[in-house]
Order: sequence, then C-alpha cells, then structure tokens
Amino acid sequence: MSFTTSITTHERLLLSILTELGLSAARPNLVLVANKLSAIARKEPPWSYNYLSNILRGEPASKRLAWAMESLLASMDGVPASGAGKVEFTVLADPAHFQNGVVVLLPVKPCWRPVCPVRFVGWPAQKYCCLDCKKLDYKERTHEQRHPHQAR
Repeated sequence: MSFTTSITTHERLLLSILTELGLSAARPNLVLVANKLSAIARKEPPWSYNYLSNILRGEPASKRLAWAMESLLASMDGVPASGAGKVEFTVLADPAHFQNGVVVLLPVKPCWRPVCPVRFVGWPAQKYCCLDCKKLDYKERTHEQRHPHQAR
C-alpha cells in the first residue's frame, strides 16, 4: 500500500517563509516566525510553536494566520504588507501620476453605467467616467422605465 501526500498551501507558505529567512523548521526558529507573524496580525497571545508545527504537518491555518504569512512573504518581496493577496494587472493611467511598478492600494469604484469597464481608484465623487456614459445610462434607464417587460 502506498500513500501519497500533497503539500498544502499553508504548509507551502510557511516553508517559503523559513526558506526566505534561511531557517530550518527547528523549534526556536518556528517560535521566532510565530512571533513575527503574530506581530503582523497584531495577535495576543502570539501563535505557538505547536500551531506552526501542525501546519507543517498539513493542518490548515486560520484565515488570520494565512493573511499574516502572505503579508510577511510579500514584504520580503518588496511589496508592502498591505499588498498581500493582491494581483498584478495592467492599468491605463496618466504617467504624470503613476510610475512603472507603483503599487496602488485604494478601493475601486465602477462607473455608474453597469456595462462600462471603467473603474475609479480612490474615493472620487464622480459617478460617470464621461458625458457619453452618463447620457447612455440615462437613455437605458428611461427605456427600462417605459418598457419594464423588456430585459436589458
């Protein structure tokens, strides 16, 4: 009989942290990492050696610990801890406001016209991306009000 084991995502995260720090999975090292992760998550009392060693045996981590592990790894890669769990994608922006490689950590708000792909970054008071979207949305909404039985 043969058993196959697959490494869990949380186990992989913890092993990556140990590797990046150049540490083994020895008890003092896991205590050190547990303290670092607890500080990131502002957890008191800190996570224990036993909890981290159980994760290395395949037990799942809490959402809070998983977030702390992602944050620590992100900070090791030069990304702010608040950038953990975020993904990279292409944005069209005015080059006067953004440089290549900038990390944007603001909420995103869509244009009020439901089919418009434009998203606002930050907290703008603006509802529509342009006058055309505003006019089209008004036209579509008034059409819906006049003809409620027709789906958009």
